[in-house]
Amino acid sequence: MLARCSRNSWPAAVRNEPTLRSWHRRRAIHCHHATCGRCATGSQSGLEDARPAAEGFVNACALTEIPEKCATVVSLNGERVAIFKYDGKISAISNVCRHQNGPLGEGKIIDGCVTCPWHGYQYLPEDGASPPPFTEKVCTFQTRIVDGRVWIDPDRNRPALASSPR
Repeated sequence: MLARCSRNSWPAAVRNEPTLRSWHRRRAIHCHHATCGRCATGSQSGLEDARPAAEGFVNACALTEIPEKCATVVSLNGERVAIFKYDGKISAISNVCRHQNGPLGEGKIIDGCVTCPWHGYQYLPEDGASPPPFTEKVCTFQTRIVDGRVWIDPDRNRPALASSPR
C-alpha cells in the first residue's frame, strides 16, 4: 500500500486542484515532515540535465530540506529511503538498519559513516557497506541533483560488498 500524506498537509494550491493531487500520488514519494506537500511543488522546468523523470527518477525533496550530516526520510514505492547530505555529497540508502531494523534516517554521519541511532551500527553512505570487519550491507539508490532538487531512481542498487580493510 502506498504511503501518502494527509490531504490537510498539502498546500492550498494542491489541496484544491485534483490534477495536482493525482500527480502527487503517481509520484509514489512523499516527504515525512510536519508540513508535507513540498514534494508536490517542485518545478520540472529548466532542467540542466537530461530530464531525470524521463529516465525513471522521482523528485524526492529540495536539497535545502536536508540538514548537513543528517537525513530526510521519504517513502519511495512503499519503501522508506534516507537521503543524507554530507561534505557536499548526497546519498540515498534504505532507512532500515540490518542489525535490528533501526531507523537509519534518524541517525547522523559520524566519521564518514551513517550511524544507526539505536545501537551505533555504521554504513558507508556511498555504497551501503559496513566498514570492516563487519559485513552487513544496506541497499542504496542512485541520486541526481537538478535545479536544487534531489531526484532518486526508485530501482534499488544491489547491496555492495563489504569494504576491504585500509
